[in-house]
Amino acid sequence: MKKNELSNSLITVAELAKRLRKTRQTIHNWTKAELIPSYKIGGSLFYDFEEVVNAIKEGGCNG
Repeated sequence: MKKNELSNSLITVAELAKRLRKTRQTIHNWTKAELIPSYKIGGSLFYDFEEVVNAIKEGGCNG
């Protein structure tokens, strides 16, 4: 995936939590445990929704 494509598809912790119907704390816990992929840009975390969904399906986040 090209850099521009990646940056256009990234969402925030809050948006990811909303889409998954989980708390922001759950998203942070999954990130810290490396259960879902994240990108740190300028000190902030971002996520690719499709990558996260795939990781959940493959690894089973039980949050």
